Amino acid sequence: MANKKVTVIGSTGSGKTCYLAGMYSLMSVGVKNFNVVAVDDSQNFNLIRLWSGMDKGSNRTMPAPSDQKDPYTFNLSHCFIPICDFDWLDYAGAALLDPSMGLIDEINESIHSSSCLLVLVDGTFFNVNTTTPEEYRSAVLRNLKNPGLSAEISRLSSLASKGIHLPPIIIVITKSDLIPQERASQLEDILFEAFGSIFGKDSNAGKGSNPDRVVMIVAVSLGVGFADGSDMDPRNFEQPIGYAVLAILCNHIAPLYIRAIHENQGEIKKHTNLLTKWWYSGEIAAANQNLAELKELADKISHDVFRLLDLFPEKKNVYVNGNRKDIHGYFRDVLRSLFSV
Repeated sequence: MANKKVTVIGSTGSGKTCYLAGMYSLMSVGVKNFNVVAVDDSQNFNLIRLWSGMDKGSNRTMPAPSDQKDPYTFNLSHCFIPICDFDWLDYAGAALLDPSMGLIDEINESIHSSSCLLVLVDGTFFNVNTTTPEEYRSAVLRNLKNPGLSAEISRLSSLASKGIHLPPIIIVITKSDLIPQERASQLEDILFEAFGSIFGKDSNAGKGSNPDRVVMIVAVSLGVGFADGSDMDPRNFEQPIGYAVLAILCNHIAPLYIRAIHENQGEIKKHTNLLTKWWYSGEIAAANQNLAELKELADKISHDVFRLLDLFPEKKNVYVNGNRKDIHGYFRDVLRSLFSV
């Protein structure tokens, strides 16, 4: 079975590698009984070393921008019991602008086949000092027309226009410590206005047989004054990977367990009379054992999947087909329908 996939796109300098290093530092230790660890020992070492180099105040070493793509394979585990491997594909910002790099078709396929898509937006676009909310909105909307960012959005719009399914999306605003605090409440509305097509606004997403378009926005930061040499104090780094793990579990892992449970139940129900029960007693016993183990594991995972929602603050929004919903309520409904808990 092919690995699950998380695709990451962002213009040059948006902070993709910094986010990866911070995410790995957090998730390799573990959050809510879930761990993410590099399958390759050298990648594990390199990510730890990268984060360590960034955590040195004024003497820190920042990662060089990606020039092609950086593929990683991670293992997702629950209580140190492996669940699945997933690929983390980090594409250089220039790859969306320069067809000569030969990655456009690959990026399209990667997005289409991903469990989750991270779109990183440089927080410096929101670093605007204005006197009124309307002036701030207008200035940021102008900044968001940056060629690199526009290439990201047009790539998604192009895929959607061809009827290609977009996976759950998270828009990650990096360097959020640069954003004026009094303007933080405007970020979601501005992004919704600028990139309404991503959210499924006025589209056929969620209608008929079309899957829901699910989008979340998170602002992350390495800490106030980080660019000036202050100590690291990461904020909200757990939310994008938490969202990606939720997507992997809800869209792929949970249905596999549920299908396996139904198959074992079907195997047991096939043998209803005494003769077949005796003749196939070994197969029935094995199916009962498998069923018990599958149910136990599904119960454990579903319990901690609910705990993943604790990573998000109360009243955190998620957009479903362009409609704003509470992320806790939305994913609880999805999880209950999957696990019937």
